[in-house]
Amino acid sequence: MKDYRSKIIFNKQIANDIYKLRVQKDINLSFLAGQFIEIRLNNFYLRRPFSIVYEGDDYFDVIYKIFGCGTKFMSKNLKSGDEISYLAPLGNSFKLTPNSKILILGGGVGVPPLYFLANQAKKLNCDIEVCLGFLDKNSIILENEFKKITKNVCICTISGDYGIKGTILDGLDNFKNDLVYACGPNAMLRAIQNKFNNGFISLEARMGCGFGVCNGCVVKTNDGLNKRVCTDGAIFEISEVKL
Repeated sequence: MKDYRSKIIFNKQIANDIYKLRVQKDINLSFLAGQFIEIRLNNFYLRRPFSIVYEGDDYFDVIYKIFGCGTKFMSKNLKSGDEISYLAPLGNSFKLTPNSKILILGGGVGVPPLYFLANQAKKLNCDIEVCLGFLDKNSIILENEFKKITKNVCICTISGDYGIKGTILDGLDNFKNDLVYACGPNAMLRAIQNKFNNGFISLEARMGCGFGVCNGCVVKTNDGLNKRVCTDGAIFEISEVKL
């Protein structure tokens, strides 16, 4: 982990209240699927955590949704050419086995880190199936990008105005793989825990520091232990944590 300062390449809206931030990457920095950064915002006490969506040779992308004052500030004030401070790389990563058959399940803004995962899985010659859930058509992100990786992509919307009506569980009938990689709201992850036994989940959590000092992101495990999402995760085995 290191504190970096880099210039913003762009910060643009890509869906309803959802933005993509592209940042120049230090030559010594690299990421694994599932890792994240913590961005410092001017006039805000706590940094904000964001998963890595994609890593190029000299840049990386994060995708964020406006949830509160911090992300609203980002959408309006982070401009091309501005410099930002961030801690990176943080957290552990998804475990992938070459030539494995995997099912990627994502919900809402839990989808971005799974796109990074899908790119790494393709390089390892994995059989990849994808099912993504969103509120409505205007909230969909990364559909076309996933379809460039695999033809087996299903989109579900709660509103039913695009794809299959319902949650991702309503879109699973045509999929055969049962090694699951998932990220999304806790309610979605609980449903996945009830249906699948093999795989990994990425947790979303509020974090004060991002590197294990403040204990603000502690979760309970099924063994009765406390673990920190920022350092013990954000990736956990599917049945490891209580949600």
